[in-house]
Amino acid sequence: MPYTVKNADHQGTVYMRRGDYLCMSHFGEEDKKPVRMLSTILPAQDLSSGKPRAISSYNRNMGAVDLNDGLLYSYGKQRKCRKVWKKMLMHLFFRILMNSYILYKKNTSRQKVKSRVEYIRTVIEALAGTKKPSNPRRRFTAKTVMPITLPQKKEKDCCVCSSRLRHGRGTRRRSRTICSLCHRGLHRQWQGRHVDCFEQ
Repeated sequence: MPYTVKNADHQGTVYMRRGDYLCMSHFGEEDKKPVRMLSTILPAQDLSSGKPRAISSYNRNMGAVDLNDGLLYSYGKQRKCRKVWKKMLMHLFFRILMNSYILYKKNTSRQKVKSRVEYIRTVIEALAGTKKPSNPRRRFTAKTVMPITLPQKKEKDCCVCSSRLRHGRGTRRRSRTICSLCHRGLHRQWQGRHVDCFEQ
């Protein structure tokens, strides 16, 4: 590639020809990087829109492979990663996601078709399990929680200040009182911090 075309980073179009080969670099107003192309058929000509004729012809006549790659990487660009298996896994995931959206558009006629962004967001929420349940359990505030003393000096781990982490990093704190709703161990001084209580 000629040095002039390779390092053309200003707005506009740069052409260079050698025999039948036309090398060009186009940098549009909305582009972040220049577009470089090589052609043996089309001349060095700009259209009224400001785009070169070679780019317009490519966008109009490109095949299904280029169109498929364009659809795939519009919302699924690969991030830099040294793990080859991770790149392959993400590529397969985005490929499956795109193919499923094509089938979804083709087989959905009775209801409104979601956009691709909405479809991807719905799939991610379904896989992550972040969608709110239709019938959530009743939640209680700290005012309705009442500690109850266990009989016969029994103890339970406090659900607020006790933790059982691996390798001995956690601190286990026992309590002789439990929550009146969820029946988990609870110190009386942490009654106001016990906000994730659900009735069992």
